[in-house]
Amino acid sequence: MSAQIGKLYGVGVGPGDPQLLTLKAVNIFRQVQVIFDIAGPNSQESISGGILKELSDCHARRERLIFSMAGSLAKRAANWEKAADQVIDVLITGEDAAVATIGDPLIYSTFGYLRRQILLKIPQVVIEVVPGITSFQAAAALRGEPLVENREILTIIPALENSFSNQEALKSSDTAILLKTYRNRDDKVRQVIETMAPESLFYAARIGHLDMVMETDPGAISALPQDYLSLLIAKRGNHV
Repeated sequence: MSAQIGKLYGVGVGPGDPQLLTLKAVNIFRQVQVIFDIAGPNSQESISGGILKELSDCHARRERLIFSMAGSLAKRAANWEKAADQVIDVLITGEDAAVATIGDPLIYSTFGYLRRQILLKIPQVVIEVVPGITSFQAAAALRGEPLVENREILTIIPALENSFSNQEALKSSDTAILLKTYRNRDDKVRQVIETMAPESLFYAARIGHLDMVMETDPGAISALPQDYLSLLIAKRGNHV
């Protein structure tokens, strides 16, 4: 074990387009000794790792962290601990490491769980977070419409379930963003329309990727395949 523990960076790599990497993210990836990317247990390739393929002059060793999507909290927690141990094994040698996460590391990201586990085991470690562009920011930019203006309220909703709290959040939102709509997507579209009567509705999947999809017509949305990397943006209307 090294006398000095390496530094850990949680780095947001954006939604998929390598050009949306920040300069700070690029500089960190070029200076650390190890880069961890993240994948699910059934994934053939890491999305965050794929974004970094076009990054030149980066000689860091690559390792993969597997994060469970199990419904059991106990199984997910055991997986977080295993991933933390994998990162710690690098840090205690004195090497600096970066964890590449899609979007932003602190917005519905696996990095939050990983960070907590690592700090429990080695509380003296230095962890720096580098923000990334989120999928909904990139989608709004492609759409070309402001998300919110003046005193409007923006609400971000994890759309994994059709819960009562989600419906209440829609009622109080001027603009609602529903993330990961791959479960019962068409029900969510109907719920948004019935609750918000939105002035505009925008569905996007795989933002920043070559197979990106964008659609505004509810009927056309229902004909599209459901995708884990998807979102809905609904805007109630302008309030001046």
